[in-house]
Amino acid sequence: MSSTNILKGLGFLFLICSVGFIAGCNADGSSGRVEFTEHVLQEEEEFEQSGHGDEEAEAFNHWDEDVPPEVPVDCAKCHNTAGFLDFLGITDPNERLVDNPVAIDPNADNALDCDICHNEKTDTWDTVIFPSGAVVDGTLGREALCMECHQGRTSVFDVLTAVGTTPDDTVDPALQFINIHYFAAAATRYGTEVQGGFEYAGQTYAGYFAHVPQADICYECHLPHSLRVNVELCSQCHPEVQTEEDVVNIRLPRPSADFNGNGDTTEGISFEIAGLRDILYEAMQIYGATTPGTNPIIYAGDTYPYFFIDTNGNGLVDAGEATFANRYNTWTPSLLKAAYNMQYTITDPGCSPHNADYVMQLLYDSIVDLGTVDTSGLVRP
Repeated sequence: MSSTNILKGLGFLFLICSVGFIAGCNADGSSGRVEFTEHVLQEEEEFEQSGHGDEEAEAFNHWDEDVPPEVPVDCAKCHNTAGFLDFLGITDPNERLVDNPVAIDPNADNALDCDICHNEKTDTWDTVIFPSGAVVDGTLGREALCMECHQGRTSVFDVLTAVGTTPDDTVDPALQFINIHYFAAAATRYGTEVQGGFEYAGQTYAGYFAHVPQADICYECHLPHSLRVNVELCSQCHPEVQTEEDVVNIRLPRPSADFNGNGDTTEGISFEIAGLRDILYEAMQIYGATTPGTNPIIYAGDTYPYFFIDTNGNGLVDAGEATFANRYNTWTPSLLKAAYNMQYTITDPGCSPHNADYVMQLLYDSIVDLGTVDTSGLVRP
């Protein structure tokens, strides 16, 4: 643990011990101070081991080498605690706006801390505005804070604006890949109500996915400090789930339709989604190799900007191909839309429990729009 974390912990411990001392005894006359303190310290440890508290994560170290080292205003809302408090209007009167870059010390722990969820706006922040402009207004509880940073940064309208009036299969040198960003779970959950995915004209899409009442908000399905899946809760309705790894095997409540056409109507919906995504990638590669003016295309999910030119046309990411200089540069509107939806479903790894129908609809429609593979065996939800 870094010295910064030690100081945080000592200060937090002092506060909690003081509260425990003031609280005195439990109703039965026993002291609750030790139990309360241990409980909070356990939560703090869980948080520090989570993605939000990981001081080594790229999400909190990306700007360490910048001169000066600071998190830009466009990123500070979700990549820095001070930036989030600024956005909430706690440290600056302008709500929903980060006014200035946030200076950071590259040698310090710049991960998020307790204040992102435990602050004066925790119980009053009830409205979230999505990148599409859609507003979920006045109906939210504490999950609103989660949704502010798990909504993505783009929507269908960013793609529509980029492609403009360019014909679907015409290369436009001005087009670049559009990335929704990462872990856009709230956008997936609300589906067509917030239009995080690229939705094709003339099609209908699933809206908000209402889960069961006891597992219907972020911090019921995810343990709020560790962020891990609440397996015990899942298993009440899905007995096949005994570990986090088992979540991919959930199929119910779903019809027996074979969405990805592989002949297996018992596999988890996550596998149906993965199968559709594989078919979409195949369709994109055929499209890139056969459409006039386009280059063959490959995908490398761990390297920005993710889509690259397949210089030797073998369909694989070979050494030297996944570089920024070799980024994909012969986009047509149809190919860009498909790539956007493919990446969207990858960067929300929980898209199946969040809103499987919406995600499968996006993938299916992208495949059909490209028109390069047989879709007769596929099923659209």
